[in-house]
Amino acid sequence: MGSGPERYFELEHNEIYDVKDWTLIFMDSDSVTNVTKLNRINQRRVLIFIGNGRGMISYGKGKGVDYEQAFDAAFKKMK
Repeated sequence: MGSGPERYFELEHNEIYDVKDWTLIFMDSDSVTNVTKLNRINQRRVLIFIGNGRGMISYGKGKGVDYEQAFDAAFKKMK
């Protein structure tokens, strides 16, 4: 498996669909900071959608320390 964004579009052993039929849309991302007495806690959030143009859609929301972890979490939930 690759290490860049193309790793999300490689077939896994149990997948039977063609990834060329799907369109991934990166909808939104933001950063949230919670301030406590001791420190600041930063989180990144990502929202993504995917569709095949024939009525099948899915979405995923992810949180993480950085945007890559948030995108990974969103992609896993989307699948």
